[in-house]
Amino acid sequence: MMIKNILKNLFTSNVKFIDTDGISYRRLIMINSMLSLSVLVFFSFSYFNAFYMHQTNIAVLDFIIALSSIATLLFLRKTKNISRAAFASTSILIIFMFLFILENKNSNFGIIWSIFIPFLAIYFNGKVIGLNFTLFFFSVMYTLAYTNIGIWNNGAWEFIDFIRYFVATSLITFLVYMSEEAHEEADIELAKVRTNEKKILADLQRLSITDGLTNIYNRRYFDEIAPKLLSLSERHTNALTLFILDIDYFKHYNDYYGHQQGDEVLKSVAKELLLFAKRNHDFVFRIGGEEFAGIVQSSKKEDNEKWIAQLTKRIEALNIEHAATLLPKKVLTVSVGVCTLQENSTATDIETLYKKADDALYKAKESGRNRTVFAP
Repeated sequence: MMIKNILKNLFTSNVKFIDTDGISYRRLIMINSMLSLSVLVFFSFSYFNAFYMHQTNIAVLDFIIALSSIATLLFLRKTKNISRAAFASTSILIIFMFLFILENKNSNFGIIWSIFIPFLAIYFNGKVIGLNFTLFFFSVMYTLAYTNIGIWNNGAWEFIDFIRYFVATSLITFLVYMSEEAHEEADIELAKVRTNEKKILADLQRLSITDGLTNIYNRRYFDEIAPKLLSLSERHTNALTLFILDIDYFKHYNDYYGHQQGDEVLKSVAKELLLFAKRNHDFVFRIGGEEFAGIVQSSKKEDNEKWIAQLTKRIEALNIEHAATLLPKKVLTVSVGVCTLQENSTATDIETLYKKADDALYKAKESGRNRTVFAP
């Protein structure tokens, strides 16, 4: 298990990276793993070339590229900047390959190592920057390979070898480019799918806590958020006020005007509540039927209650005709029950607070409606 974790951290990186450059996690793993491999491979090559092949210059180059890979890997993990790490590592490898080829002179067909450049350049940097790296590299390499016909490898490097090298590297570059283009297109499509999924989830979340008719919060969200607001208010010693609002004689309204018009009234009341409770820390809910609730907070109980006392007048001021009401003024009115949680309050949980507000609402109805009653 320990070896597995070491290898996972070495080649795929357990470090969490923020995708600020729009680069896929696939590219991150590629860069991290190849840099880690470069460290192991080039240290091994350095040792082999120094003590077995006795090629000191190439051994030094191998050692330098290994150290450069370590530095780039540390830079990647420290800064989380994938683009710069990719650019730096590709530049280092290309410079190394130029120096290696010039020193090696295609001895033992050393030029074969250059076929890895398209893979590293394009997979590290993406198809556009990677292709530019590759074209620059091979434009130099083709020039060197052509001008050294009959010279490299003790004169064994011939024109037909140059042609084979040109065709092979061109095909490899084309295949790698097309592979990366397919990956990038897939990444784009995947990003679109994920964005759409996030939107769907956000819509589902919004629908799950929103009343379908009035577009204000529903009873489910009230049950979820109210205890949290209560706890927050207690910690900050704020006055939290819960009010319950009920439309007066709403059944009479539905019977007289019809349920469709009744729905329009519910929307109008909800809209007015939203306008009324528009501060960030105010919340309004449709609890069910013609019953609404709200939670407001401030530093003083009196401020909350003075503010909520305006509700009945604001709803009455909408001048929504209600010919079936039993009240003298034939407009839509509401009754409101209010309870405030503050220091030394007997209401220590949301259920108790809700019951006290509901009892106050009952008293408002019993005492004539179109009024606000505050719980003691």
